[in-house]
Amino acid sequence: MTFRSWIARPRNAAWCAAIVLIVGALPRLIAASGYASDLGRYYAFRDLHPGVLPYLDRAIEYPVVSGAVLGVASLFTRDARALFLINAFLLATLAALLAFFLAKRYGSRVAWFAAAPTLAIAGPVNWDLVAVVPATLALLAVDAGQMVASGVLLGVGIAAKVFPVLFLPPLMVARVRARAVRSAIVLGVSAVLTVVVINVPVALAAPHNWRYFFTFQSSRVPTWGTLSFYVLRPPIASLGWLSDHAQSSIGSGITILVTGFVLALVCVRVWQRRMSAQAAILVALIAFLLSNKVYSPQYDLWVLPFFALLPIPRRTMYAFYAVDAAMFLAVFGAAPLLRDAGASPVVAIAPVVVARAIVLVAVCVSVWRVTEPAGVPTGAN
Repeated sequence: MTFRSWIARPRNAAWCAAIVLIVGALPRLIAASGYASDLGRYYAFRDLHPGVLPYLDRAIEYPVVSGAVLGVASLFTRDARALFLINAFLLATLAALLAFFLAKRYGSRVAWFAAAPTLAIAGPVNWDLVAVVPATLALLAVDAGQMVASGVLLGVGIAAKVFPVLFLPPLMVARVRARAVRSAIVLGVSAVLTVVVINVPVALAAPHNWRYFFTFQSSRVPTWGTLSFYVLRPPIASLGWLSDHAQSSIGSGITILVTGFVLALVCVRVWQRRMSAQAAILVALIAFLLSNKVYSPQYDLWVLPFFALLPIPRRTMYAFYAVDAAMFLAVFGAAPLLRDAGASPVVAIAPVVVARAIVLVAVCVSVWRVTEPAGVPTGAN
């Protein structure tokens, strides 16, 4: 039996994804500081522990569903390693769940997600899989004609990390173009209602803490992993031409304009039947990643499931895995060494930022004319 035929079985794919994530989590578990992960150390950073919950007792910079996940773990212990284990187990379970359903629909293509180095590197960094999994399952639900389920799943994803909101316009345009207006409305209303139902109780119970997520994100300045950082901060910021507030505002403006333009463009292509909804979503996501003023290693997880969903060339996926690993090594390996030597860590990070941008653009180019998903009939390899 080949690896392709083995992993095409949903149960095997699930085990593979869980093991890959756990392998990535083990070095972080061993490190007392929760090396390269927020799963344990964030609790100490925000002083979350039994009796002190996100939103109700502490303002946090995560949306409500992610805050709920944080809160559930904090009910049991305040030990950093124990908290890391609880969260890592949850994320491994989510990765396994997604791999199971991807294998049912896409056969052996699930390997590009379940066995990906990115899953090991980025999976245990933060809680992004809490959004990635329901958002991707929403795409599978649309293919199955389950609009209410898809809307609810999208709503959960949006309430967990916001970025799945980019999934909704291409999906709705595709439904309307297929003369399924009612199903498009059901999809949109289900997603919006889910977001409202999840957020309103928290907003009413702790309005100031609930608003903190929006104020925190809007005030952030460009970070070292973004293209905006190298445009807006050095050397302009060092010369004092732009304040932190100006950098934040301009960075936010760039993100909104670029993402909005690309999202509108791909929706037009979906309407013209020159691009599938899934391909349009991936391009819009990448536009957001490239124009965003904030970067974190786990954001690459947003792209990863599309490697199973769409016919992306293998060399492009391998390049993506490579730059993802290079960024990890630059940030957590070379950058600290340079900092200790008195040099700027940007020397190690900037070339990888450029390489990552080139690879992401290559991913967009590879799916620009894709009108059908890469899926095969259920049960096929």
